[in-house]
Amino acid sequence: MLKPETGPLQPEALALYARSGCERRRPFGKYADDPLSVFMHKRIGQAAPAG
Repeated sequence: MLKPETGPLQPEALALYARSGCERRRPFGKYADDPLSVFMHKRIGQAAPAG
């Protein structure tokens, strides 16, 4: 499972991850309580959305 993490002030990164099929998920790891972290996930082998 791929678990990218970025910030809410990085809309380009959020858009890139979303286009590649990543979805938001609950916080994890040492940044779980950081309000400036956005957590996403994608199962490896999952195809990116068409379009």
